[in-house]
Amino acid sequence: MTPASAARAQGASGWRQQRAASSSGKAAASARTAILEPRVAVSVRAKRSGFYAWPPSAPTSVESSAVPRPEVQILVCLNERPPESGKPSCGPRGALAVYHRFKDRVKELGLRDRVMVNRTGCLKHCSRGTTVAIWPWNLWYGGVTAEDVEEILQTSVLGGGREVERLRMPPGPWE
Repeated sequence: MTPASAARAQGASGWRQQRAASSSGKAAASARTAILEPRVAVSVRAKRSGFYAWPPSAPTSVESSAVPRPEVQILVCLNERPPESGKPSCGPRGALAVYHRFKDRVKELGLRDRVMVNRTGCLKHCSRGTTVAIWPWNLWYGGVTAEDVEEILQTSVLGGGREVERLRMPPGPWE
């Protein structure tokens, strides 16, 4: 048995026994592990030295963050069901072309830092054609084609969340 598999086999009770054994004696106390949050362990020595800062500080602005944070997310359903399932899906209705058209136009318009286009699985509106959702405005469009992409970008994304009425998904139950 490898050391890793032995550790997995011990589970939580092994951790408690190891913790109890390491807490005896003054020398062992300085190397003891302090549990600050679930799944986050920091040695007391590192904490005292100031090497480890807790809690971790979040970036104060988007500029100081290493990862760009999009203002808008466009979700395009690319779900495909087998033909024998009897239930429609977005994939065979041109969803991939819609997704690629969104990606291309966002890049051409220079919006890649502000707008993220994501492919998704089923968005639960299968009977309404290719489904697109736009966040943070919670706009849902059904039956979207590649020709509709420009209108959606100009009206909803660049227009600050205005809705394209003809593509608006009517309220109804999830499928």
